[in-house]
Amino acid sequence: MLPDRQTSWHLYVIKLNLEALRIKRDTFIEQLLERGIHTSVHFIPLYRHPYYQKLLSIDYREMPNSEWLFERIISLPIFPGMSKEQIEYVIENVVDIAQKNRR
Repeated sequence: MLPDRQTSWHLYVIKLNLEALRIKRDTFIEQLLERGIHTSVHFIPLYRHPYYQKLLSIDYREMPNSEWLFERIISLPIFPGMSKEQIEYVIENVVDIAQKNRR
């Protein structure tokens, strides 16, 4: 990054190690939401969108690597005015949920 530029901090994506957890991504998201942390999944494979499903006729099982990653990613909240306390709250809860659901 150039010294006279500032990032927009658009997305902060994490990849869950599902092999080390007893829960899946959607449950992880639900547990964050129960703690007031809203997340999203921004990177949905194109072939899962209805337009491309009709256009390409691709079965998701034909794309195992994309599916593997899609099942593991979460976009955490991030915005320019996010306070240090809010950042720490998100981090603490991500770590806590991961530790409580460890295999």
